Amino acid sequence: MVLTRNTPNSLLQQNKENALLKRTRLGAKHHYKHSHSSSSSSPAITKSTAPVRVTRKPRSRSHLSSSPLPTPSPRDVRKRVSGSEPEMVDVDIDMDMMDVISATPSSSRPAIQLPRTLKKPTFQPINRHAFELLDPELKGVPTDYVIDKLRLMGRGMLQAACTSTAQPPSNRLPRELEVMINDTTNPPPTHVFAVYTQNKKVTLHIGHGIVVAAHCTSLPPLPTPEFDPELSEGLKRSLPVVPLSLPSPNTFPILLGYLYTKQPQSLLNALLPPSQPSLTLSNPHASSSTPTQSNLAQTLARTYTTQALLAHAARVHGLWANMVALGVDDEMIWKIIHFVWGILINALELAAGGAQ
Repeated sequence: MVLTRNTPNSLLQQNKENALLKRTRLGAKHHYKHSHSSSSSSPAITKSTAPVRVTRKPRSRSHLSSSPLPTPSPRDVRKRVSGSEPEMVDVDIDMDMMDVISATPSSSRPAIQLPRTLKKPTFQPINRHAFELLDPELKGVPTDYVIDKLRLMGRGMLQAACTSTAQPPSNRLPRELEVMINDTTNPPPTHVFAVYTQNKKVTLHIGHGIVVAAHCTSLPPLPTPEFDPELSEGLKRSLPVVPLSLPSPNTFPILLGYLYTKQPQSLLNALLPPSQPSLTLSNPHASSSTPTQSNLAQTLARTYTTQALLAHAARVHGLWANMVALGVDDEMIWKIIHFVWGILINALELAAGGAQ
């Protein structure tokens, strides 16, 4: 179904809007997973709700690609956040140290230090040139209009990605990867994002460059795919591979899924542990200091161990770090990040105090 809106009676403008629906062919993250294997043979593909995983560890950035994109490293994330050092919260807990949280050893138990708030840096504007390169027909189409169309087409894009399949690379990540397109009723994917961090396995996400380019201000222009508007079922097409070095590869699917669907409640459910009664984000402007959020923090502190709460805090922190590294300047996701982080910090303080 073609989505329309009130636009000026300009044939040129109408042609540009039609081009967005016809040629951009937007998509979402891929839901296939490579089973991990310690042998030297290629891992098999198994159907899963997780994205494709390549279990081979990169020896270096050049091992992934001869010309990887200069994306921010985890060390760059702190440099992106300007201003004074954030207020820290000490949580005494008997647990193993976590990758994303620094631990200061004490005489008996480590004291985990967490920032009171997760700061949002100042981002550059969206690079118009980046997604105009992906589809020249988008030249002159307002950025907000492009993003709004992406949101409206999100469910169909997710369906197209879920039914696409890819063969894992045998030894190293190629410049292009062959993908089988099985859904021709929705926009087919255009890129394969190879997400990794140092000394970690690579995760492949089949998606659409226009979605990433329209939301991530820190990325350079993506490689331009070959467009074929006359796709038939079962068609194989070679998609460019985009290496992305991110602080938290495990939370990239959460971020990518939100950028496609823009569903705040789904994001909230992914970041907070289940609670009774469940939390509904009816007011996105609410803060963690309101009675409802305060009560939820108390409920979580009574229900979950500090280890479980820290695991969720690590997930939120990882998502935040990816957003800073990629330059995601979406107002709603930042409100949810601050909303959830405040609840978890309060719950951790209550849980740690009760344990003592």
